[in-house]
Amino acid sequence: MTMHTRAILVVLTLLTANACFLLAVSAKPMPTLTDLAASVDRYLAPYIDRRDFSGVVLCARDGNVLYHKAYGLADFKTGVLNTVRTRFRIASLTKTFTAAAIVVLAERKRLSLNDSVSKFLPGYPNGDKIRVHHLLSHAAGVPNPQPADLLDKELTPDELIDTFKNKPLEFEPGTRGKYSNGGYVLLARIVEKASGRPYSDFLSENIFKPLGMQETGVTDLHQPPEVQAVGYEPAPGPVGLVAAPARHPSTLFGSGFLSSTTGDLRLWAQAVRSERLFKRSALPYTFGWGERKKYGHRYLEQSGRIPGFMAHLIVLLDEPVDIVCLCNVDTGLFGRLEKDLISLASGGQTDEPPAAPVAVAGDAKRLKECVGKYQGPGFILRLVEDGGQVYSKFDDGPARAWLTPVANGDFYMRAEYAPVHIIRDTKGRATELSIAWGGTEPPMKLSRIVSPP
Repeated sequence: MTMHTRAILVVLTLLTANACFLLAVSAKPMPTLTDLAASVDRYLAPYIDRRDFSGVVLCARDGNVLYHKAYGLADFKTGVLNTVRTRFRIASLTKTFTAAAIVVLAERKRLSLNDSVSKFLPGYPNGDKIRVHHLLSHAAGVPNPQPADLLDKELTPDELIDTFKNKPLEFEPGTRGKYSNGGYVLLARIVEKASGRPYSDFLSENIFKPLGMQETGVTDLHQPPEVQAVGYEPAPGPVGLVAAPARHPSTLFGSGFLSSTTGDLRLWAQAVRSERLFKRSALPYTFGWGERKKYGHRYLEQSGRIPGFMAHLIVLLDEPVDIVCLCNVDTGLFGRLEKDLISLASGGQTDEPPAAPVAVAGDAKRLKECVGKYQGPGFILRLVEDGGQVYSKFDDGPARAWLTPVANGDFYMRAEYAPVHIIRDTKGRATELSIAWGGTEPPMKLSRIVSPP
């Protein structure tokens, strides 16, 4: 070895040692149980005071539960408290189970991810060109069922499929992506065709029972609040709440019809991490989940939102940490929970909560002047006056987002933490809305649609 070579090796050794020392010094230690409990309590306190959060939070590390606590009420009418055993509707977290069922069947050679929809659903329009993997990755162009037509109805899977199968594809399969509940309805039906079992039975026999998930299953609307929480959404006033419309679970077949507990979802997170039921690492993508590199971490996540409920399940891949949050109040906090929960579990800081709106008495004339349709990018937002209050709704959807009147004739949309600024012409007529979704996004302008005389 030459002197030059030895010198290079010495320099490399010193650099490596210094790098390891710096990493050891700068690495942020994971919070202790006491620190984590105090941090979560402190973080949630202002949201609980504003009745913007009610639910359960769980954090586990190395498979062991570090923090598990219930907050608020399962039923604000009767005063029943949430507990760590309370069940919540988990909405689109259902998709993680639907995708897993498909992958399990593929590993058992009961289907292929390249199979066409027509193989399992003969006669489905465009079924020859839509592949199973297109459905899994939201790349099939399948439209969504329209909730306004289905809210209270109990439908069979085929009746649900009939509500959207004859609508044109939104794009050619495989050419782009767009989130599709309809695609996951089809996947659940394919599970039934390929397995010969009802979808809910397949999940129970192949996922829930093997993992010990005893409190997970299809939502039962007749469960009392001591078992399953009642869902709420913002009502008129800064802290008002109203029971959310209970959409029938059958209309969310395969895409959002399950209920679960934080404890059961921790078991699911562990199974996905450890590849207990299927080989996640062999897939081109973890279907049914989002693969993220944000907030200083690499992780899997899926969230769910349905009127009255919010759900988050986060599996950190660079730390053995799992985070579950289920909530039975649906507000703008939804858009903040993912980032803030990851930060809390990692010993970091969270963003300050948005300032609570200062409500003012709405001027009846100015309120009525704002009523109408406003054109957004790909949607229409309607402002509707009802009993001296104003609410917004998308297109013909059933969900209402009540607006709190604030200064200068503007509003605050608590369901999205969105300031709503009314833009008027020189005669004082409302011509545009400016909405800052989540309170932090750049404002989006929506032009008023003026009907012809």
